[in-house]
Amino acid sequence: MASSAQLRDIILDKINSAESILSGASDGEDFKRANEYLHVAMQGMKGGFAAMSVMDGLLDNSSRLNAQDRDLCWQKWKSVKDSIGLRREYIQNLNAGIADRFVSHVWDRVESDNPYDGLEALKYAQREIKKLYLHKDKRNQVRESLDRVYERISTRIALRKTKSENVNSSF
Repeated sequence: MASSAQLRDIILDKINSAESILSGASDGEDFKRANEYLHVAMQGMKGGFAAMSVMDGLLDNSSRLNAQDRDLCWQKWKSVKDSIGLRREYIQNLNAGIADRFVSHVWDRVESDNPYDGLEALKYAQREIKKLYLHKDKRNQVRESLDRVYERISTRIALRKTKSENVNSSF
């Protein structure tokens, strides 16, 4: 028969795996994987070996956590779960700053002599910003800013073409 200590070790291993993933998390997939490990750990805390045996191939499913081991696992689980939210917020804020710098750089390029330079900068910024893990509201804000940039680029290109046509028609 498996003991509470053995179950505790398996559950803590799942929680530690989540914590390890979290320490290097940079996108939504990492947070999803960490949450999956925490979900498995929670199932083990609730259902004992019966819940864990499917995941770990254990045969003996009669043990449960004693109060001391359950409290230890719960405290660790809660700490890692709280860390997920903090890490997600940190990454999103960091990426928001990166996205803002991309938008600022594109605006600088738009006002250069050649509006096509701004168009190339816009395309590059869109590709790079798409890779960033951002909060939905921030992503929408960046998208709106880039839409305004595109409108400005379009206006500058149209003015440039009109100016070029006027010069060519005067000859």
